[in-house]
Amino acid sequence: MPRRLLTSLIALALSAPVLLPQPALGSTTATANLSGEDLRAGPTYAGFPGGQITLTFSCSGRSLQSVSFSVSGFASGPYPGTFTESGSGTFQPNPPATAITFSSTFTINSPAGTVTGTKTLSPDLGFFGGCGVDAGGHPFPFFTGFLRYSAQISASGGAATDEGLSLTSDPTFDETFSSAVERIGSVGTLIMGLGLPQGTATSLLAKVAAAQASLASGNLTAACNQLQALINDAEAQSGKKLSVPQADAIIAAARGAMSAAGCP
Repeated sequence: MPRRLLTSLIALALSAPVLLPQPALGSTTATANLSGEDLRAGPTYAGFPGGQITLTFSCSGRSLQSVSFSVSGFASGPYPGTFTESGSGTFQPNPPATAITFSSTFTINSPAGTVTGTKTLSPDLGFFGGCGVDAGGHPFPFFTGFLRYSAQISASGGAATDEGLSLTSDPTFDETFSSAVERIGSVGTLIMGLGLPQGTATSLLAKVAAAQASLASGNLTAACNQLQALINDAEAQSGKKLSVPQADAIIAAARGAMSAAGCP
């Protein structure tokens, strides 16, 4: 299979539905993860008034040295409603500067339930900042990249814990969540799209399903071990039951899922 086609399959899989159905929290709208949740505190958007953004920052030319923020705005996705978030960070001196520290806490209030959580840096993912100058000659900070989130979801039917990645884009504070459980499921979607023999596909998919179920139940260690077992299997079968490009695609997708889940 050509590498270009495999690249397209990976991109499709990362946006495809999960392999296993996600548990509900006793509601037709509440779900046990934040995949697809979007937080926005920037200017007016889609008929909704903008939120509020308060920033304290230090710039040296184009370099962002430090920032602290407090924002509020509107949430859309599985938990539509309002949100608040506050946090701070420091950055290396050379623009665009990699974050040295960055963390925040957030709360989403929705008719579907309440979500509280934290966001932190991930050492294997990029998060960058810098400073610009507006038309009036005033400096302003910007920062963007992936953060790892951990959230507690409470709804009328129960509670759940979710972890994954949040893509943050400032100054609009447009943030999009991608659950690690869903990311693991996308590995299965990729495997199913490779046209593998039934026995090979079944063996690989069993490891994906086990990892997804482990993470959904809160057992991160088991999920990480099962994803590593998938990688080991793909490496062992590379050039045999799997072509080298097929094995490489599975390994890359599994490693991405491990990163999203926070595996060591």
